[in-house]
Amino acid sequence: MEAFGELPPEVAALGKPMSVHPPSAAVMMSAKLDAKFQAVDWSALPFRIALAVLTFALPFVGCGFTIFFLLDVPMGNGPPSLWLTMPLNGVVFGGISAFLWWRLTRNAKTSQPTPKQPPKPGASLPGVIIYLDALVHVCDGKFTMIRWDDVQTIDHATGGNWCITAKDGSKIELPTWIEDDATAIESTIDHVTAMLLPQYLDRIDAGKKVMFGPFGVSKRYVYYKDKKADWNDVTSMRILTGVGYSLQIFCGWPLPWCSADLLSAPNGQMVYKLMCEVAPKRLLKQSKA
Repeated sequence: MEAFGELPPEVAALGKPMSVHPPSAAVMMSAKLDAKFQAVDWSALPFRIALAVLTFALPFVGCGFTIFFLLDVPMGNGPPSLWLTMPLNGVVFGGISAFLWWRLTRNAKTSQPTPKQPPKPGASLPGVIIYLDALVHVCDGKFTMIRWDDVQTIDHATGGNWCITAKDGSKIELPTWIEDDATAIESTIDHVTAMLLPQYLDRIDAGKKVMFGPFGVSKRYVYYKDKKADWNDVTSMRILTGVGYSLQIFCGWPLPWCSADLLSAPNGQMVYKLMCEVAPKRLLKQSKA
């Protein structure tokens, strides 16, 4: 919890967290190295002297390799003429050094850089805290809280990251490079499913349909885009996993009646559990393959 600094009152009131996911050690180390890099005064005299030396040394060294061309010495498996590329490289990189030398010298005369300090706890790096009643996202010193009973959707379509959206439109995207990100994702999905699945079952019991993007189910029908099929006409179903996560439904033909990409659909990750409650029992059996 120290990685997030002082908690605001509304977050502290949630009590003891179920799990804490600060930025990973790799991200923290990268941020510290970046802060140290940014804090270096690259206009300092030693760097300018080094660039001045390289400005003249690189072309000189490059021209020195022409002696191998004059002695007709092959360059590896290539002809001796390849040695003539060395002077050109020396001139190019010497010119780059000269340009940087000029820029740093000018900057040293006009301004002094302000060293950057390492980020304070919770100041910039993202992380999440999972509570029994809410999910909290921390970034740039800002705490965003969404209570589980306010969640409207969870999907995997936001840049490849899981994202939950509340009824008021506020969002939390589970950041990458956090400690134990698999647990954070699994716990978030479980909390959202436990909250939304009973609501979906109530709607279906009331004779309504529940849609997950282009795919939907009701007590009597299964829907996909602009078509629907009676449950009595469905002969088999299967879940495909691996590169993607999709549901295929067959209605007596070798080709699937539909193939719904569940990961790209809002709340699609809970379709499987919903189907186990809604689909006819004859379809709920494990494949022999």
